[in-house]
Amino acid sequence: FDGETTQDFAKVTMVHFGRRLGGFDVGGPGSKIVVGLGENGRLVSLIRRWQELDLVQGSAERMLPAEKIGTLTQLDLARTHNKAMKVDAGRPELGFYDDGKGRIEPAWFTKAKVAHDPEVHEFARSGEVLDALSVIPALEGSRLDTVQQREAEVLPSAPDATGPASSDDE
Repeated sequence: FDGETTQDFAKVTMVHFGRRLGGFDVGGPGSKIVVGLGENGRLVSLIRRWQELDLVQGSAERMLPAEKIGTLTQLDLARTHNKAMKVDAGRPELGFYDDGKGRIEPAWFTKAKVAHDPEVHEFARSGEVLDALSVIPALEGSRLDTVQQREAEVLPSAPDATGPASSDDE
């Protein structure tokens, strides 16, 4: 083929639909529909993670006290970004978290900006600051699984401090 075009591929436009419950956004790996639209709006893909819900009345007494949320958020961000130079957390917002395993519960979502040492992390040499998200289950004794959320909070390149950054680093 030697550089000849054998087939043209049109761009696909991905459209994401999220869920709202009782006026609150639902985050997490569940409760999403992603539609891929090709040429002339033709449907080329559909990903649906949208379970039917049986709503159960909760109890306000099970909600974590608001004064605990800031501390839990800081601990979560520190654990996830333990090598960061600086973490600036925003204000927590209440919503729902769908863990994709059949559980949707109220949770606190806090957006943060994370800065890393440019001497250690190559991506930080350009002054790049990463967006991060902390998810704290809002119910005492919650069984909500937020492991996927924490694992998604990874560095673009995370070499250890003993060696230079390279494209092979995870």
